[in-house]
Amino acid sequence: MNIKNMYTKNIELLVLENQLSTCPKMKFITDISEYGKNCETYCNKRECKLPGIIKRGIENQIVFKAKEKYSIDRDGIFDYIRAEIANATERMSFEKNRSYHVDYEQLNLASFNYIWNKERIKALNKFKKEIESPDKKEPQQIQLPENILKWLQETICSNGKPFIEDASTKPFKWLQNKRNAFIFITHENIRGNFGVNEAARQAEQIFIDRYGNPLNKLSSTNKKDESTDTKKLRIYLADSKNFPTTVNN
Repeated sequence: MNIKNMYTKNIELLVLENQLSTCPKMKFITDISEYGKNCETYCNKRECKLPGIIKRGIENQIVFKAKEKYSIDRDGIFDYIRAEIANATERMSFEKNRSYHVDYEQLNLASFNYIWNKERIKALNKFKKEIESPDKKEPQQIQLPENILKWLQETICSNGKPFIEDASTKPFKWLQNKRNAFIFITHENIRGNFGVNEAARQAEQIFIDRYGNPLNKLSSTNKKDESTDTKKLRIYLADSKNFPTTVNN
């Protein structure tokens, strides 16, 4: 049983059936905002639960399913959304047509189904806009300024090698230990608005190790006695003169 489907929630279903059967509205309504407005005494005595049922159902069923589809088939998501919207539009037309030929209880059900599908279309279009928006795409990569790369290439460490091999070749070959790589990439002056975990994850796209493998699985390790190289790196990163403009913000 899919707990995300509102129709499997017994309490919600009972409320829905009760409210639709006792709702005194005698006309076909077409918008969620019309619930609870200009109703007879019965509805004015308590808050109309139908808008909440619709909104929760749309989020837990329609949006949830669209997100699930997007996570496993990004190429097919737009065809899926188009098909869903076409189906909802067809259903709205059906409910409107049948509203002319039913009693008031069925009229309330027709209104509910019409509004449900109207909200369904709104939610799908909103989700479509979100995944089309550049702001919702994969986060941009951390950008390393030329002066930072130059320092990494020219600063010789205790093993006789610089932090990176060649500042002009991407991904950059990191020649020091992973701890220093973590300290570097997660420093606030380097990562900017990116979170620490996201910055550490991006290291595998920015750097390779001395063997040519992505520099991954970076993590913080605490040591009482820091190496000369680590101290040198921290001092450089903490100096605001090395960062004349805000990085990655």
